[in-house]
Amino acid sequence: MGRDLKYSNKTRSPVFICGEGRSGTKLLRDCLSKHSSLCSFRCESYFFVDSLFQKMRFIDDIKDSDVLIKAVITSLMAKNKPSAEKIIRARSFDPLCEKYLPEIKKLLDPKFSLNKYYLLDLCASYLAELNNKPRWIEKTPYHIYYIEKILEFYPNARFIVNYRDPRAVVASWLKKDANKTVLGVTSSWNKVANEILLLQQKNIPNVYFMKYENLIGNPEKTLKEICSFIEEEYEEDILDVTVVNSFYQDQGKSGFLKEAISRWKNNLSAIQIKVIERLTERNRVLLGYPDSEIECSQVDYIVGFFKELTLLPFKKLTKLFKWVRVN
Repeated sequence: MGRDLKYSNKTRSPVFICGEGRSGTKLLRDCLSKHSSLCSFRCESYFFVDSLFQKMRFIDDIKDSDVLIKAVITSLMAKNKPSAEKIIRARSFDPLCEKYLPEIKKLLDPKFSLNKYYLLDLCASYLAELNNKPRWIEKTPYHIYYIEKILEFYPNARFIVNYRDPRAVVASWLKKDANKTVLGVTSSWNKVANEILLLQQKNIPNVYFMKYENLIGNPEKTLKEICSFIEEEYEEDILDVTVVNSFYQDQGKSGFLKEAISRWKNNLSAIQIKVIERLTERNRVLLGYPDSEIECSQVDYIVGFFKELTLLPFKKLTKLFKWVRVN
């Protein structure tokens, strides 16, 4: 596989993991990072995101080339996006940034303008080669909305798009973040599902759609398919992962917990389940998630729905009503 970016260096086409949050994007990244050819990074870069509130802030305003290089390295190596933004804003870069800076500057090609897209590839490739790996992986779930933009820079890149049962996604988010709401997460799930269905219609050959339940239920088969898709030999070591991002009592267990598929049945109320099912019905059925057998009365449903409405901030409430009108 030849290098396809408009910029030149030694590594092969990258792999981008994106899709629905709480749908195994981190688990998949951890699996693939065990591969002898694949290097992953700790932080979600948000590099191709245009959204004002979602993009990696402070990078676009940097004029000094040395600072920009260190900011790009930070966007890959920091603990998470908020930590990266704090470091970049304060210019309190890790000593490793100072160490890597002169080596990366030697790799700069004067034919190309010094921008964050060029430097992302240059820095990611440099870090991959430090780990003796010829290819890098980037995981930012929000990049699902920017696949076609990324393809402008990486025409031969591979994208793995994750999705999961909306009831399980809601249950997972509610466990992780007390500020999340059933209606807020459901609206977000529908937005991602709409994008997935649109991508499926476009039939882009660079995209593999990974159902979370398939990874958990049959990890070896699913990972073999993914390795074939990204044109890498399957290695058994990629099955050797543990749970590190669960908010249940799962830390340190095998990364493929089958109980994670259906635990939403015990962690959501019947009313919450019915609210989720009604609001996601079209997309959920198209993605292969049938109705549950759980029942609640129409009165209980209406009362429960309006109770969930009261939990939404006004801004998200208006977005939800806009989505209902469109759909």
